[in-house]
Amino acid sequence: MFKDIKIAVDKQLKQMSKNELFKVDIDKDALWNLYLDSFPEGTNEIYRERREYDCSCCRSFIKNIGNVVSIIDGKMVSIWDVTTGISKFDIVCDILSEKIKSCSISGIYRSEDRKVGTDYNMETKWIKNKQNKSLRNDIHLNINTTNTKWAGLLLGAYSQI
Repeated sequence: MFKDIKIAVDKQLKQMSKNELFKVDIDKDALWNLYLDSFPEGTNEIYRERREYDCSCCRSFIKNIGNVVSIIDGKMVSIWDVTTGISKFDIVCDILSEKIKSCSISGIYRSEDRKVGTDYNMETKWIKNKQNKSLRNDIHLNINTTNTKWAGLLLGAYSQI
């Protein structure tokens, strides 16, 4: 279930936040398309008009924080360095991690938002409640940044490099 990737990325980001967070130089649209194209064949099928995991909530999350890394014990660590135990998500995370770690660090990561992502998409929540079954995963990437090092920074105190 998609909830597993959300939990794994949340845990990874909290661990990484004990160190400085950086961003890597990658086109955000290219990263989003890599995410969509990384799902194994048959695991990201069309739902109405778009693929199952092609929603604005996930797109926003990946474009806002998908390029975040940290340096731990001299090695670059990505938010995608996770395992979920679910093959299709582990494959996606491995591909994203490899791509992110092949990019150069472009600066320190800072965010004005206390939270990135959301727990659910309103349309899919309504469908699930209305029909009492899920037609599409309604858990989306949501990371509460309240306790992370970079979330508490005063706005404007640090500029991006």
